[in-house]
Amino acid sequence: MSRRYAVLAAPLLLLVLAGCVDSPTAEETATAGYTPPPVSTDSPAPTASATPDATSVPVALACADLISADQIYEYNLNFGPIDGWAPSPGTFAGDAIAAQGVACRWQNQSSGATIDVSVAHLLGSRLEDVRAAAASSSTAVDDFGIEGYFFANGGPGVAQAFTGEYWITAQSTTFFGAADVAPLMEYITPALG
Repeated sequence: MSRRYAVLAAPLLLLVLAGCVDSPTAEETATAGYTPPPVSTDSPAPTASATPDATSVPVALACADLISADQIYEYNLNFGPIDGWAPSPGTFAGDAIAAQGVACRWQNQSSGATIDVSVAHLLGSRLEDVRAAAASSSTAVDDFGIEGYFFANGGPGVAQAFTGEYWITAQSTTFFGAADVAPLMEYITPALG
């Protein structure tokens, strides 16, 4: 009888011990190998209006302006906004915030999976550096109706897109290919004018 309990208890013990191991966060996994393009420190801090030496312009849009409640419901009715979310520095969304952009997170109320979206209005060489980094680290895709790139680095899928001077990123463990992100890009693009 005791052997039977040992056989039943062994898998349970493994499950309990597996919870003791730290694993990287989705943000850490997706941005492993990502190095933000350099930002010139020779220019003064950007202002609300673009100047010849500025690298970005503030994005005056809220998350609901990028993807409305109706649109996220249409995309997947289980996702709801996470108000007050602040991305980690050095991530795509963190870089967008550092460039005076906007970053948003929605969470699946059933699974806990998240979708992170960011938009930054970049200028000149900064825009070209980010565009070149996206092209060199991702696969070009035509699913977004605008210049787009996608990669999945064994973790969350990451999409980057460019329209005019705007850099858009979207990241989630629910993105297995560019087609999974395409509806969100279709919602965001018109909001940028």
